[in-house]
Amino acid sequence: TVAASFYPVAYLAEEIGGEYATVVQITPDGAEPHEYEPTPKQLIAVSDADIFLYNGGSVDAWAMRVGEERTTQEKTTLMLQEIVGGDESDPHVWLAPELLVSAVDALVATFIEHDQPHADVYVANAERLRVRLGDIHETYAKSLALCKDHDIVVTHDAFGYWESRYTLNVHAVLGMNPEEEPSLQDI
Repeated sequence: TVAASFYPVAYLAEEIGGEYATVVQITPDGAEPHEYEPTPKQLIAVSDADIFLYNGGSVDAWAMRVGEERTTQEKTTLMLQEIVGGDESDPHVWLAPELLVSAVDALVATFIEHDQPHADVYVANAERLRVRLGDIHETYAKSLALCKDHDIVVTHDAFGYWESRYTLNVHAVLGMNPEEEPSLQDI
């Protein structure tokens, strides 16, 4: 069983694990991951999981606490932001498809460590996912390069990886914290 803090990390686990992995997504779809607090039942699921995968940073703060506890218990725990070498000031690493390739490598190794008999399946699934992530990156790069205007306005400052990779100028009304209230000057 793999417990995943929210959808982007659950997606990676589901794609690699395929039919041989049961992935439990803790933060429900539609819930704000920055604010979500898991139920006691969900915390038990994380504790019981063979692997716990979370993003890290301010995105899933509850998972940081749980991840540290699991690490001291020597349970397999992976932080996406750490694996991909993400910028500590911007935890939105799942928005950079080419960064996720290193996460795929770490995840496939972890799945094989826990389930050697299905290693070939995990390796094949991981290769398909690497190709898909590479295709997404290429599509973004080619499509966004054609834009006449490279300025985008967003509410939450979550697109720093796009800004640096796809020559965009991101103007965020809010900072990293989606709960901030913008000033008139910000707007």
